[in-house]
Amino acid sequence: MSLQEKLGFLFQHSGFRQEPLKVLFRLAFWYVRARLPRPASITLGRWKLTMEIPPRWRGVSKLVYVFREHYEPELFALEQLVPKGSVAVDVGANYGIYTLVLARLVGPEGKVYSFEPAHEAAQVLRRNVKKNKFHWVHVVQAACADCSAKAWLSHHPDPSKNALVLAQRETDKGEPVEVVRLDDIVEEAAFLKMDVEGAEELVLKGGMNLIERSRPVVMLELNEGAVTSMGLEPWGAWRLLSSKDYSFLVLGEDGSFRVLEAPSPYGNIFAVPQEQLGSCLDSARR
Repeated sequence: MSLQEKLGFLFQHSGFRQEPLKVLFRLAFWYVRARLPRPASITLGRWKLTMEIPPRWRGVSKLVYVFREHYEPELFALEQLVPKGSVAVDVGANYGIYTLVLARLVGPEGKVYSFEPAHEAAQVLRRNVKKNKFHWVHVVQAACADCSAKAWLSHHPDPSKNALVLAQRETDKGEPVEVVRLDDIVEEAAFLKMDVEGAEELVLKGGMNLIERSRPVVMLELNEGAVTSMGLEPWGAWRLLSSKDYSFLVLGEDGSFRVLEAPSPYGNIFAVPQEQLGSCLDSARR
């Protein structure tokens, strides 16, 4: 990404538009802190959460530190989609910002399954769960796909972009990881979030019983480049959910949902069972 593109992303981000001076100060402070290097502990005030962030300049660490609860607008949408006392699933949890918000929303009457295959990220995730005393969060250090096996996780300078590879190459930097099927671990869920760098179709195929039985709302990332790099069909996850009578929503800047008729090359979307579509649209309007 060029400097011009980076500045464009920063200036257009909702978090920057709300608190520009605070964001710029945090960005400068994180630049120094990441080079010492020293981890940080931040507070997500809206949900009264404490979160440890490893001192990495690139990627998710910087974005969470700088934007906090405004990291992604979809975090706010969870409040309308995740019922108290329900079961939620976070596949590709990384350091746990979605896991922590989901845990706060479901409360101790509910449960969160949090999957993260990378050893370093899983350790930070466990510490963040412990910091917030979320005993109803079950951390699983594994990737999810359509079979139980071992695989290779390729490391990226931005840990949120770590990805499964079908065949390890000598040049790959990474680690061997466990792979599990959702259906072997999760019996029911009201909400499923996936951020798995192109492996969404594989995760869904390993959780078809869960999809058919519980009909959860599914948050997934569309990333055509990541999908094709794995040798999968670009819109396989979209078509799989469509075949199960799901509709697709995208979040607008005003916090409302609009129906997405066709897949876009990149971005977060929500797949909603047809029978829940009206209530999801109504709750977003409120």
